[in-house]
This record gives sequence, structure tokens and C-alpha cells, in this order.
Amino acid sequence: MKGKENIMVTQECLYHCLLERPVVTHLDGQWRFKVDRDNKGEAGRWFATGIGDREIVVPSSWQAVFEDLRDYCAAAWYERDFSLPEKFEGKRIALVFCGLDYFSKVWINGAAAA
Repeated sequence: MKGKENIMVTQECLYHCLLERPVVTHLDGQWRFKVDRDNKGEAGRWFATGIGDREIVVPSSWQAVFEDLRDYCAAAWYERDFSLPEKFEGKRIALVFCGLDYFSKVWINGAAAA
């Protein structure tokens, strides 16, 4: 995309060093977290209504943080509010996560990310 600045929003991890971007915003810190034992979060539109079950510091794993989830290996939701400066509007933004499973979905402002 000639003439457009690339911006990366990322969790702190090794991979952001491998991608050349002039601007990097880290999303480490407090996130809202909820397990989805019955896999009903998407049908229940949690991406639009929000979650508020627990808080977790990212980066970390729920198995290390929550004793009751030591053996849990299924769906879970993370949610965080953040704002980007107005100068980012109309720019291509790369969202990079480290530590996700091979199958993950991302919503931004209630819409599925492409």
C-alpha cells in the first residue's frame, strides 16, 4: 500500500522485532478474561456485550494464574479496551498476538477482524 504508514498493535514478544513497523503499540497489562466451557460465547455475542468474569495480566497463561483452570484446555475469551491516536485512522494496522492457539478469532468494536 504505497503512501500508507503501517502500524502494528502487539503484545510484547519476540515477533514484533521481526516485523518492520514504524509505530508499535503494546497491549500488555490487564485484560478481562472468561472461560467458555460450553462454547457459547460467540452465539451469545460476548464480542458485543463484553465479558467481565475475571481479570488476568497478559502475557501469562490462565493455567498459571488461576488454580481452578490448571487442567482447562478449551475455549476462553480475552477482552481489552484501548484507543489509537487519530493519526492512525485510515492506516493499515497489523494486530499481532503471541501465545494464541492455532484457531483463534478476533473482534474489534464488535466486528470480526479480517
